[in-house]
Amino acid sequence: MFSLVLCLVISCLIAWGMPFPNEDLFLGFCSGRATLNGHLAAPDQWAFTLEGRVWVDQSWLSHLVFYVTFLHLSYLGPVLIKGFLLAACALILYLTCRDLDARPEISILSVTLGVLSLAPFLKIRGENFGMLLFVVMAAMLSFRGPSTKWRQACSLAVLAVWSNCHGSFMLGFFLIGLRFGVDVIYAMFHAPSPTTKVRGKTKRPVREETGSSEVETSPGTSDPVFYSETSHDVRGWAVTLVLAVGVMAFVNPYGPENLIIPFNQLGEKTVTAEWVDWRPLIHPETIFRRGVFKPVSVLPFLSLIGISAGLAAFLAATAGGIRNSAVLTLGRTARLDPLLVVLIPVLLAPLVFRFQRMIVFAAPAMVPVVALLSQACIEAWEKRRRRSDDPQKDEPARAISAVLAFMFLLMVGFVFYRSVVILHLPGNPLTYQKVDPPLFSRLMSRNFMRADAVRFLKENHIEGRVFTNVVLSSYLVFHVPNIRTYFDLRVQSVFPERIIKDYLSIVTRGSGDIEATIHLLKHNRMDLVILDTSKSMSSRLADRLMQTQHWGCIYADEWVIILAAASSRRFGPMIRACNLDGLIYNRPETKTLALGLLSLFTRGNVSPSILDRLIAGVKEHPRPQVYSLVIAALNGSSPCLNSRTRAFLESEAARLAKTDYLVSGGAFGTLRSLLKILVILEVNEIKCIANGRPQRFTEPRRAFMAAFDHLRRQYGGF
Repeated sequence: MFSLVLCLVISCLIAWGMPFPNEDLFLGFCSGRATLNGHLAAPDQWAFTLEGRVWVDQSWLSHLVFYVTFLHLSYLGPVLIKGFLLAACALILYLTCRDLDARPEISILSVTLGVLSLAPFLKIRGENFGMLLFVVMAAMLSFRGPSTKWRQACSLAVLAVWSNCHGSFMLGFFLIGLRFGVDVIYAMFHAPSPTTKVRGKTKRPVREETGSSEVETSPGTSDPVFYSETSHDVRGWAVTLVLAVGVMAFVNPYGPENLIIPFNQLGEKTVTAEWVDWRPLIHPETIFRRGVFKPVSVLPFLSLIGISAGLAAFLAATAGGIRNSAVLTLGRTARLDPLLVVLIPVLLAPLVFRFQRMIVFAAPAMVPVVALLSQACIEAWEKRRRRSDDPQKDEPARAISAVLAFMFLLMVGFVFYRSVVILHLPGNPLTYQKVDPPLFSRLMSRNFMRADAVRFLKENHIEGRVFTNVVLSSYLVFHVPNIRTYFDLRVQSVFPERIIKDYLSIVTRGSGDIEATIHLLKHNRMDLVILDTSKSMSSRLADRLMQTQHWGCIYADEWVIILAAASSRRFGPMIRACNLDGLIYNRPETKTLALGLLSLFTRGNVSPSILDRLIAGVKEHPRPQVYSLVIAALNGSSPCLNSRTRAFLESEAARLAKTDYLVSGGAFGTLRSLLKILVILEVNEIKCIANGRPQRFTEPRRAFMAAFDHLRRQYGGF
């Protein structure tokens, strides 16, 4: 039992500490700040393309909570909220399993499996509140208590809160409708019963052990307590269902439009195909390329489905089948209605198979089903064992159970280390920075490699219209309120189809029709283009824009590049003169890289002084993009390396091969730079040198690539 409790605790830590960028959280901060400033349900102030439209923020209340806790507790606040909501869900799910007559150890194991299956999708966002409210609503509607009117009133109250916390509130309406449908079925096929018990009082009965299985008994007697099928109230739930529509439509700041947005989000296919967690559950990339316990991995949830199917198959294959197992007895003695418990995940199946992100709701819905099937399987197995009249089999069975629980504990502990702990170790070579931010800031988000770019924008009082990556937009809007974006994360809830298509066309045309991209940027009077260059498509777009000389680089670091229009009143003279002295930079190497890019794409060369600074900087802090710039400066436009460039690269390859890359940031700096240099030298030997010896670079490239893959396996989780 103790081992299983530890498993549950560790599984919650896995779900709590799974690293995510949590870009939605910064959008929530923007919303919470607007609410505190009195701009709730006011015309939009973030995206200039919306022209004053009102964003129906269905998560405004949860966003406000996140922002207020962030103001008072900094990074710790949102992290604690996520942990609290997860713990509350786990507790309610455990009590739900117990109310289904599942034993404590089975209940704990079922909750553990459910938490592990939803962990790869549990980001910090309004969805956390929706998950808790879903669990509360499902448990409340499944209860066979006599206070039906109170449950109907409470379900409306929960729905009212849910309608302001997250757009998943439509699931609450679905649950109420399911309760109504089940009552209709019972009313059609069963005689009505005024109470929920055939025998016994309405208070929770005393649990006793009879043989090796537990049953409910009346106080002071050994007779089991049987619950009736249900105390149905078709008329009451029909009225509740109608009132629920009014609650969703009017108990919110936005009115009936609040009902329309969820259908727009589920029906929008232009962008959902581009978002990983909006893809179907059965998708090759997320099944085979995401690992086991990495963000947005569906394998844990598919494993949970497999476990449920295996338990059901065991029951069907057991002698006597389900008829002689404990399923029917559990259905009569449990405080919850097993039919409703089973129907909830069954009817959620189309949504979760269509959208992966619905795992956050489908996984908790599966927990009671797993507990119900597990309890039935164990009681069926124990019933067969008792028939053999061999009491000596009990001791080996207990020993085997203890060993299995301990092995499961070791497995969960290993998953915790590989998927959470190792990612936050200070010596992890796969970290993005030499010195990591505080632990709770990393638990809240992994967007902090963009902090220097934000500081540059704020210190130089830069504002205006900005085109940026959608995942970077909310981080910029929150930290630099004076900018106005072209497009952001509110993809399916506020932006018209035309803007969505234009955004996608600009991003994809980075390596295609660049003239059309220039036209779109000019037509929308963009002042800045801010791109996350860790994405290869964005990096290509930045290069193509600079090649046109309509845009010039004013900032560049390892992760972000900022381009300004050459026609800009403020930045145009700087771009034409290749002089950025009028701007404030937090790091000198950032200014040097920006000057190098500006000079190369504007004048076609890099001055010797800038080149010397670039070489000195890259020797102190290797970065692949700086090596690319140095090579372009040394070699010009020639497809083959000249002698000076080749000598520089060979000396750098020899130096980097001897450099210790097993330090924080070493893999992304030293090792990736070395691999880039070796690839360039190898290709040059093959294409440009007669009787060349590419094997000089092929063998070390393969060796260091294997080393990089080893680091990814060792430090990057599964």
